[in-house]
Order: sequence, then C-alpha cells, then structure tokens
Amino acid sequence: MSTLILTSDGIDSLEIEAEFRKHINNNTRVAIIPTAKVGEKKIIRSREQEELFRELFCPKAIDFIDLETDAPEKLLDYDFVYLLGGSPFRLQFYINKSNAKEIFKKMIKRNITIAGVSAGSMVLGKNMGVCEYLSPEMNEEGLKDFRGLGLTDVNICPHYNNFPEKYEDCDKKIRRFSRENSVKVTKINDGEALVVDTETGKIKKLKGEVIVREKE
Repeated sequence: MSTLILTSDGIDSLEIEAEFRKHINNNTRVAIIPTAKVGEKKIIRSREQEELFRELFCPKAIDFIDLETDAPEKLLDYDFVYLLGGSPFRLQFYINKSNAKEIFKKMIKRNITIAGVSAGSMVLGKNMGVCEYLSPEMNEEGLKDFRGLGLTDVNICPHYNNFPEKYEDCDKKIRRFSRENSVKVTKINDGEALVVDTETGKIKKLKGEVIVREKE
C-alpha cells in the first residue's frame, strides 16, 4: 500500500522536505496535477513547483497531468503524484468528470505515493465540504457532491492559522459542518502536514517552522 502526505501549504518546512526525500530520489517519476488552479496562475504555479522539485530532489522525470484535459490513467505510470492547491471545488469537479476516483484507488494498491497541497490534500479525504461552509463563493463549478476520494478517513482544513482573520466565525462554521455532516475535521497550519500509512491507518504529524524560499 502507499503513503499519503497531506500538507497545508506544500513543502514549506524542513520537516516536510525531509519526508518528501524519503519518497523521491533520482529514479522517481513525478506527476504534478495543477487542475485546482486556472489560467495563468496554473502555469506559473506549475513551473514554480517543477523548479522546486528539480532543485530539492532531482527526480528522474517531472510531468504535468491535468485532469481537465488529460486521461487520469496516465497517473499510473508514476511513482509520486503531487496535487497542487487552488480551488477544491474545481479539483473535485474534474476528478469526478474524468472518473479519476478508481485510478487513485489503483495508485494506492500500486504503492504510488500521493501528496497534496491545501485543496489537493482536502480531496484525498472522504469529504471536502468544509470549504462550502467557509467560502461558498469559490464554488464556481456549482459542485453539489462534496465527497472526496476517500483514500483516508482524515478530512483536513488547511491554513487554519490564517482563518480567524480571513473568515468570520470560522470555528463555528467548521463545527456546524462537522455536526451536520457527521464528519471530523482536522485543522492544520502552514508548516504542518499529516503522513498517512494507507495500510495501517497510522498517522504521523509533521510540524515545523515555515520557511520562505527565495525566488531568482
């Protein structure tokens, strides 16, 4: 079985970077899924992450698989799959539209490591609907079914350290979502991640000081 790495804001601490190094080496084929973003932001963020992976890990190959346009079956050719952040609604919409759920289940069986950033982490759990309670205006796709991929029982709420300033009554909204949907929400801050062993269900929490990476 495989490992899931649910990050709040990507590789933004040395502890998270060290965990990624356990799963990526110069023989690793990496697929980056940029589907949660749109337009120029998708292109810019994709290239930033490609450069970061090459700088930190020197993998054998890095390719982009966009579930909006590409067949999800291509993901089975990789060793490490990385779902970028953006709109969880958009990402879940195209996961559903491309019938990618069964492919992700096959990835687990093939011992492919799957990591997510923010929205990319949210869709790995059973229910990503907490974002509908916090920021429904993001749901431009009109998504009604908020069930995620269900690869883990962990349902995260990323960037929690920023939420009190960003969302009014955020804790009250999170509790209401949990109560009305019988879903436990795990709040994680930037600089943190949860590492899930999909075979045993064991969860390890990574917590470190947020690092700011300089851009040339």
